[in-house]
Amino acid sequence: MRSILAGLFLLIGLTLAYIVEVDDRDFEDVVFGQPGKYSFVYFYSPGCIHCQNLDPQFEPLGNLFHETNLQIVKVNGKANSRLRSKFQLIGFPTLKLFSFEGDDIGAYTGLRTTHKMVEYLRDATGVQPRYPPRSVVDVSSSNIDQTIHKHTDKDVVLAFAAPWIDGWDDPHSSYYERLAQYYSDKVKDGTIFGLVDISKAENNQLISRFQVTKYPTVFHFPKDRSDNENIFKLDHDVGPEEIVSLLMGTDSGQTSFVVGGSGIDYTEESDLEDDTIDIQFRDL
Repeated sequence: MRSILAGLFLLIGLTLAYIVEVDDRDFEDVVFGQPGKYSFVYFYSPGCIHCQNLDPQFEPLGNLFHETNLQIVKVNGKANSRLRSKFQLIGFPTLKLFSFEGDDIGAYTGLRTTHKMVEYLRDATGVQPRYPPRSVVDVSSSNIDQTIHKHTDKDVVLAFAAPWIDGWDDPHSSYYERLAQYYSDKVKDGTIFGLVDISKAENNQLISRFQVTKYPTVFHFPKDRSDNENIFKLDHDVGPEEIVSLLMGTDSGQTSFVVGGSGIDYTEESDLEDDTIDIQFRDL
C-alpha cells in the first residue's frame, strides 16, 4: 500500500496529457493550421515563479478540451525569440486566444484558476469542456447517512470547503477530485471521498453539527469503525499529502472525536503512529 501511495503525486503530476508544445518553427502550422479550431496559448518562462504557480491550474485544460474545437498550447517564450518579438511579450506568463484564421482574439487577464479560464474560453469560443464523471460525492444533510455513515466497511474522507478557497474553485479539477480519481482508478480500495460545499445555505446544519470553523477541514472515518466512533479531524495545513497521511493513520496533526446523537464529543488523539511517508510530491 505504501509503495503505491509513494508514487501517487508524481504520477498525477506527470499527467500533462493533451497539451501541445510548439516553438518558433511550428507555431503557425499548429495554431493556424487546424481548420475550425481555436488555440489557447500559454507563453511561459521556465524560471518564472508566476508560471510555476499557474502550471497546475493550466494543465487540466488539456484534458477538459481534448477532442473539441479548442486546443491547449504551450510556448517557451524565453527560448523562442521570434515569437517573443512577434507578439511583443514583455512578461510571463502571457495567455492568448487565437482563431485558426490567424486572429488574435485577445489576452486572458482574469484570475489564473482552471475554473475561471474555462469560463472565459467557453464564453469567448462557445466550446464546451468535456468534464469526466466526478469521483467526489456531494454531501448534504439529506444524504450524509447514505453516503457516509452507513459505509462503516470503507475508509471515508469528508471535506468541508468552498469554491473561493485556492485549489477548490473547480470541483472537476481540484486536487481533491484528482486524488479521489486516483484512489478510484489505481488504488481501488473502496475509499469514499465526500465534499460539503459550505457556500450553500442548506449545509449550515452540517457545518454546525461538525463544529467546522476553518476551511478546508477534512474528516476521516476509518474502515471497520463501529458506530461511527474513532473519527479524525484535520483543520490545518490541509493538502493532498496530508490527506494521504490521514488515510494511512500517520500523524498529520489530526484530532479524534466521536459522533454522538446530540453533537460531537472531542478528545485529543494520543495513539497516532509516529511515522513518515516518502512521497514524491508536486502540486496537484
